[in-house]
Amino acid sequence: MKTMYRSILIFLIGIFGIGGVALDGQVMLKSVAEVIDHTVQKGSTVILQIQEYRGTLQWQQSVDGTAWLDWEGKTEAELQFTANEENYVRLAVTSENCDPVYSETVHVIILAGPVVATTEVTGIAATEAYSGGKVTDNGGQAVTEWGVCWSTEENPTVDDSKLMDEEMSPDEFVSYITGLAPDITYYIRAYATTSEGTGYGNQISFKTEMATGTFIDARDAREYKWVYIGPQKWMSENLAWLPAVSPPTTGSATEKLYYVYSYNGTDVQAAKAVENYSKYGALYNWPAVMDGAASSNANPSGVRGACPVGWHVPSRMEWQFLKMYLTDNGYGYGGSGFDIGKSLASTSGWDASAVPGQVGNDQASNNSSGFNGLPGGARDITNGGEWVGLNSYSFWWNTTAFNDPMSYCNGLFSGYDYLRIDEPYQKNAGMSIRCVAD
Repeated sequence: MKTMYRSILIFLIGIFGIGGVALDGQVMLKSVAEVIDHTVQKGSTVILQIQEYRGTLQWQQSVDGTAWLDWEGKTEAELQFTANEENYVRLAVTSENCDPVYSETVHVIILAGPVVATTEVTGIAATEAYSGGKVTDNGGQAVTEWGVCWSTEENPTVDDSKLMDEEMSPDEFVSYITGLAPDITYYIRAYATTSEGTGYGNQISFKTEMATGTFIDARDAREYKWVYIGPQKWMSENLAWLPAVSPPTTGSATEKLYYVYSYNGTDVQAAKAVENYSKYGALYNWPAVMDGAASSNANPSGVRGACPVGWHVPSRMEWQFLKMYLTDNGYGYGGSGFDIGKSLASTSGWDASAVPGQVGNDQASNNSSGFNGLPGGARDITNGGEWVGLNSYSFWWNTTAFNDPMSYCNGLFSGYDYLRIDEPYQKNAGMSIRCVAD
């Protein structure tokens, strides 16, 4: 009897299903003497597939890896089966009068512990993301620990980075993952532990965003810098969109008006040539900010307003979120507290202050958040309209109205150590805009 000497190239396509562990890759199957161990959770679907062959196929199974039985009806190039118990699987290929050629043996090992499913990764930013999971079968045992684990290598375990959930139910939980590195691919799995062991959910990969970058406003081809601060993606310079320009003596609480600090004419190109425009951008009254949209305090605001496509004017709530994120993550002066002004302010250009912790003091230590708040001043309504505050403060509009004729704005001052959030001001004033990505 002839023997067919030919190796069999087979793919372990993957192991999916509730709580399944993804196992991808090519395995060259050559000898029955070799065994490939694959650990899966009970109920997972195993998919094996031969890439090329010549002859008749017959998948076989065994309970101990020595006594083999043909798997009835399993004669196709692809084999799918549910892993409910430990077993061994191999492929036999017979051609004409040749003896069968056997593949390596795939040893399917059932993982002890509960059955877990990993939920979709959302809210991906430069250093954080959301995921979670749910325990679909605890095996009749109490779940004592649950959460998510992640790594830059595949198939993370609780020995890698992990976040235990201590507030939500193991039946379904959401995990807020922080401390990630920008522009890195991570692998994440939900996990749960009982007295029987630890079970893992399906693996999901995701890539964090870059921490900083640039984009082009298609309206005027101007390039802007941006920065991630927590989950929010902020422009790190003031908006400079300038479809028209007015002198400070022209004001309105209903018609859209645009200004450039220290420019007193109506010629857009001349206004753009002013040094303050290139450094601080444009100033806007509230109608120009909103561009016809209604007041919003939602997060996100949903108001594109004067911002480029893909960006929006932040609401008071979004500014409040920024404030709390910086406060909760140690951006206050000295590493704690609400005195986050220096973390938001640019490293130069502010009027000097002798008080430690204030924006104007030790300006080189400012801007730890990357926001780069600039002291661009404002168009004030007093004296029929005038320029005020250059190098002393900056105000940015938000989308939340206070009452007619006032709206909320947000500000930094050289002599303050915090971000002013609830600052109502006349809608006919001229202030800066910072946009947030949708």
